[in-house]
Amino acid sequence: MEDSNIRYGYCRCSTNENNQDITRQINELMKVGVLEENIVYEFISGTKEKKPKLMELLDKCNIGDTIVCCELSRLSRSFKDFFDTLQILKYKKLRLELLMNNIVVDFSKDKLDPFTTFFLNIIMSFNSLEVEVTRERIKSGIENSRNKGVKLGRPTLTKEDIPLCFYKNLDLYNNKKINKSEFARLMNWSRPKLDRILKLNSKE
Repeated sequence: MEDSNIRYGYCRCSTNENNQDITRQINELMKVGVLEENIVYEFISGTKEKKPKLMELLDKCNIGDTIVCCELSRLSRSFKDFFDTLQILKYKKLRLELLMNNIVVDFSKDKLDPFTTFFLNIIMSFNSLEVEVTRERIKSGIENSRNKGVKLGRPTLTKEDIPLCFYKNLDLYNNKKINKSEFARLMNWSRPKLDRILKLNSKE
C-alpha cells in the first residue's frame, strides 16, 4: 500500500461550556494547512483513556498520514493513554505533529530518535504534574468554600439563557429531522447540557 500522506487535525476540550478553546485550536490547525473537513474534535477530559473521536480518526488513517495537534495536552494528559496512542501510531506508521511543542513524531520510519523520545517523556511529565496540581487546587478550593458555607454546584440556568437558534433546531428535533446527538452538535453543546436546556424549556 502506498503512503497516503493526508494531514488530519485533532482538537480536544474538556467541556464545551465555553467553545473558544476549540475554535482557537481549529484556527491554528488551519493556519498550518490542515483542511477544515479533515479536522476532528471532541469534548472529553484529557485523562480519559477512551476518546471515541480520536480512536475513529486513528482507525481511518493510512500509512504515512499525519495527525496534527496544537499541543500534547490536547492529545492526552495521562501517561498510559499517551503511550497506548503512540503504540497505535507506530503500528499504523503514522506521523504526529505537535505545533506548540514544536515536535514531530515520525513512525513512518519505524524508529524514533532518542531526543524525540526524551522530549516526549519530559512534556508528559509536566502535563501529568499539572493535572495533579490542578486536582489538588480544586479539592482545596472546594474544601475552603464548604468551610465558608458557600453553596457549591452548577450555575442555575433560566429561559433567558437559551439562545434563539435553539428553537429553530428544536423544531427540527421535534419533527425528527435530527436526533439528539445532531441537535447537540449543531448547538456546540454537550449532551448533558442539551438535556438540561430541553428540560428547562419544557417547564411552564
